[in-house]
Amino acid sequence: SQDELRLPYIECGGKENVKHITLYPRTRKAFLMFLLASIIVAVTYCNIDHLYAQPQVEGKEESSNNAVPTTIAVPAAVATSSDSDHMSRVSSRMDKLEAMLEDFKSEMATPKLPASDADVVKFEDSPVGTMSDLEISALNSSIEELRFCSRRNIVCQRHEPERITAKSANAAPPLDVCKTLWFSGFHEGRNSACKKDGQGYADYYSAAFLSVMANAGDSIQPVLMLGRYGMENENSTELSKVGKWAQEKGAIVVHSPRLSFQEDVNKGLLYKHLSAPQLQGPFMRLDIPNFVREHKLFDKPGICKEHVLYTDPDVLFLNKVDRADMQALKNRLPIAGKAMVSYGREYGMHPHIGNTGVMMIDVEKFENERRLMFDFARNRTVYPDHDQQLLNFYFDREAFRDKRDQLPIHYNWKPYWTLEPTTIEEVKIVHFHGPKPSKGLEEIANCDIPGVAKLPKPYQHIAYHGICCNGGEVAKLVLDAFERWKAPSADVCEADSVEHNGRAINTATATAAASAKAAAS
Repeated sequence: SQDELRLPYIECGGKENVKHITLYPRTRKAFLMFLLASIIVAVTYCNIDHLYAQPQVEGKEESSNNAVPTTIAVPAAVATSSDSDHMSRVSSRMDKLEAMLEDFKSEMATPKLPASDADVVKFEDSPVGTMSDLEISALNSSIEELRFCSRRNIVCQRHEPERITAKSANAAPPLDVCKTLWFSGFHEGRNSACKKDGQGYADYYSAAFLSVMANAGDSIQPVLMLGRYGMENENSTELSKVGKWAQEKGAIVVHSPRLSFQEDVNKGLLYKHLSAPQLQGPFMRLDIPNFVREHKLFDKPGICKEHVLYTDPDVLFLNKVDRADMQALKNRLPIAGKAMVSYGREYGMHPHIGNTGVMMIDVEKFENERRLMFDFARNRTVYPDHDQQLLNFYFDREAFRDKRDQLPIHYNWKPYWTLEPTTIEEVKIVHFHGPKPSKGLEEIANCDIPGVAKLPKPYQHIAYHGICCNGGEVAKLVLDAFERWKAPSADVCEADSVEHNGRAINTATATAAASAKAAAS
């Protein structure tokens, strides 16, 4: 009518409703424009045809058995992605779900009595016929997950198969019979303090260290770098609890009171008002040549010369990494070549060099280049925020691109990536890049779509990729491994670590940020 508009519609959950809108003459046009926009948005994002038409799947007939809840209705069209592989994957998952449901209906319609008591416990003989309400609910959740993924139009990434020895197959040097130094570390300020949910850097490092001992103990010698810039004990070499723990288990522990280029960082990032951990921690790996030289690490017995491996503390050595693997990585940085460092992919699986969370470094070449790197960063209009930005800006220039190399994908694997064509047994190092344990990884593992929506915006898309393209499979596996390897917090956490406003702060180092700010000024 002229005074009221009655609009019947279907909500995204399937509930029918009617919208009553009073139309005033002065605002009638605005209301109509709003309604038109709303309808367009609903058709675009709700995929109404797919959700509520519920056509029968090709080649299948709908069962009349009412024993199965009616919410288990499998739409024929569930994917709008332009990616054919993704559509095939979604269709395959839907077919499997529907097959399980059809089997369950058949079992419910014609139940079989067990021939004996022994037959009752043979779950593998009839896995669907023994489905509980919880399992039916899980299948419904899987269907809703697929509907969500089709609406989001997630394009699943793949990578080309690669063989890490191919580049150096023509002239492979003899196998090293020594251990490669593995550098990892963090600033000992509040960002590394242990938290109740186990997401502090000391917790992450303990899991990484024990995974190295389990899977690379014969080929790798751990070196733990601990930064103390801006702390009250900045110049002390007394071991903290995590330092003692690591040393007792065989690690070499080195302390860094400040970066060799700390003044450059302080001046360049003064405008950001960063804390001491942020001013030192992310750049500490660039001082690895200094640590090697000052502590004479290459002179220690049984240690391989020339190359070192660096990883962030939030990694796991998921499978065996032996001396042949280390040699293959070193072969990518030949003595006669220009490449001095190799590192891997950022978020995407396509070949690109961007993430420094795992690096193989030719120490001598890298040390000779550092002065040029620091001059480059110092002369930029805006100083790089962290080491990764500095290295990428430096090497992305045309004349410098041959000074770095692509790290094989299996050595910096992300929990939200699709395994195909890789198998989990081929993954050497997994990196908690972005979502981490107790910080988004559980949401991926549990396919918790509402939970992902609460994560920081930069994490959401990659988390949806892990759910829609991988079903949370890798996230589940690495979470289990993390819990298996992580040391008890009491072994690596200071006694005065406390939980404060949702963040763990070590009371002995609470003045680090203020000290750093004063030093920067």
